Amino acid sequence: MYRSEGFLPEAFRNFLALLGWSPGGDEEFLRTRDLLEKFSLAGVSRTNAVLTSRSSSGSTPSTCRNFPLRNCCPKSKTN
Repeated sequence: MYRSEGFLPEAFRNFLALLGWSPGGDEEFLRTRDLLEKFSLAGVSRTNAVLTSRSSSGSTPSTCRNFPLRNCCPKSKTN
């Protein structure tokens, strides 16, 4: 469902990870490999995270700037 609405898999994975976990610092975007390296149970929140379509609606445009063009637009050609 989310893919058909234009969410990038890595951006959505980042959004879900940061719902209930914090790597410390003020990082708002972590690539999947960075999430795997930095994850620890010490950063998991004790409060419940709530996922709504409204809360996730802004994640892709802001995180897309962190991706190479081929990740944002897989069918595009780069010179």
